[in-house]
Amino acid sequence: MKDIMKHRSLRNRVWAEPEFTNMEVDALIAGGANALTAPVLAARKMAPTSVASFLSPKLRDLLPNPSFFLDMDRAADRLVEAIVKGQSITIWSDYDVDGATSAATLGRLLRDCGHSDYDIYIPNRITEAMAQTPRACLPSRSVALIWSASWMLAPWPLNTECRR
Repeated sequence: MKDIMKHRSLRNRVWAEPEFTNMEVDALIAGGANALTAPVLAARKMAPTSVASFLSPKLRDLLPNPSFFLDMDRAADRLVEAIVKGQSITIWSDYDVDGATSAATLGRLLRDCGHSDYDIYIPNRITEAMAQTPRACLPSRSVALIWSASWMLAPWPLNTECRR
């Protein structure tokens, strides 16, 4: 009766114990795991070559490569061109957390690159909503680049109306 209780949950479901060998545990220890964590990693079927990155994760390894996004390299090249040529830039954003943070981060990048000819446009939440109108996307001065700093801002109003 004890064996049955030990292998069943409170809802009477059978526990499935992971299977691993001492060789797998030893290989994980050789890969950098300690004797306490190696059996847990062996139960998860971790490869010894993955131990170091699992136990000491780096944010860079967990984030996707930005170049995988459509036209990301092209956009980055255009931003660099505007900085190098000293062109005026308007960062067009929205008022939510990701939009305001993106605009501030890009503004800081421009400032840190020594580029001071930029402004940030965040629409009035009450009167302009997401500001996807030609008047809203046009800054009060002539600019060479309008950079949308939020995914919620649809690119087509900028592409079609602001080029006129």
